[in-house]
Amino acid sequence: MAWFSSILNGVGNAASWLVSNSGLINGVLETVGTVAKGKFPGTVTTEGYVIVENTDISEEDCDCGENLVNGFKKATTNLEKAAQQGGEQPPPMPPNGSQESAILSGLWTNPGVTLDGAATPEMYRDMGKFLAENNIPTELKTSSGSMEDVSHHICAAIFADAPGIPEASEIDGVAIKMPTFKIGGDGCTISGTHAYYSIPLGKRSEGSACDDQAWHGAVRVTKTTTQAFDAEHRKEMKKDFFVAQDVEMASVGPRWVVTCQVDWRTISLARNSRDKLKAEFEKNYPTYKILHLGVAGQSQTIKIQAPEGDTPAKVRALLNKVVTNVAKTVTQAGNQTIIGEPLSDSMLSAHVRSVLNLVISETERKLTGQMLEPGNGTIDPTLQTPEVTVTNSTLVI
Repeated sequence: MAWFSSILNGVGNAASWLVSNSGLINGVLETVGTVAKGKFPGTVTTEGYVIVENTDISEEDCDCGENLVNGFKKATTNLEKAAQQGGEQPPPMPPNGSQESAILSGLWTNPGVTLDGAATPEMYRDMGKFLAENNIPTELKTSSGSMEDVSHHICAAIFADAPGIPEASEIDGVAIKMPTFKIGGDGCTISGTHAYYSIPLGKRSEGSACDDQAWHGAVRVTKTTTQAFDAEHRKEMKKDFFVAQDVEMASVGPRWVVTCQVDWRTISLARNSRDKLKAEFEKNYPTYKILHLGVAGQSQTIKIQAPEGDTPAKVRALLNKVVTNVAKTVTQAGNQTIIGEPLSDSMLSAHVRSVLNLVISETERKLTGQMLEPGNGTIDPTLQTPEVTVTNSTLVI
């Protein structure tokens, strides 16, 4: 199972995807070639985006193999530099504090946003994984004591614009958009810039091109923290990972060790259900042993040792039953709470409406090419049931 689901962050994979999923390849080559060879920072417009002027593409540049790979690599380098040097700059580092930056670059193969700026569940999930991978907080406590979802707020900022605006025919060059963000918490500020442009896939000659675009971008995220926050954050991160001690391996017969992934709808649900899920599973099935439980973004990875004779399918079924029951307790329809804590308005608009709009209506978006209308905020509890997947099964003999 791939770490990211909506972004290809390998140059070769991204170039291959563009060749395989485009209609007329000329627009892909011209657009990527312009960003690769163009002069940055380009011309800044009053609308807030940067125009990189067109370059002439010779016949030898029109090879859909190696040259597209090289062009995509150079374009990625230019985007990463733009994200690092432009846009929102991080605040000064506090005394004895720390400041770290990370960049997520690649090809968003299926960009989609609602009119209220919520990204697709896949894009939200990938941003959460990226933050967790780089030790950037996925949640921040505000001065009022509430917890804010960092991944949601970053997605709301960097995907605020609709794909394909402005139209390629309206400008002489390629429009590089550079939306910025800044999220301030108690002892931690997360800021950054998203430099990206739209690549036309050449499947349509007229009409809405909402689903005829891929986005090539680079997101720079900078974490600026105080010494006290760093110490507290390290303590919190230790809670997200459990490793069993003194594991008894197979002494009588072979046993399966099954690794499962549980994808919750939000980062808060994944973290807040962690301890309850472990306790409920061990209580209900004492002959099974949880060897490892980790949280990365909105996903949990659980490694379970089954008793002799039980199969991986049975492990998944039992875990799925526990997850379903736990989901009912941590997500309560009607008052929208997570373990007794009210959801903020931003959480409602982001997670509830993005799930309703984009999970239920993704097919409609594909067929019509239209941007999705914001939902009415109604919660369907069935949409909160996490997905349980077996990612690996190892027979210990």
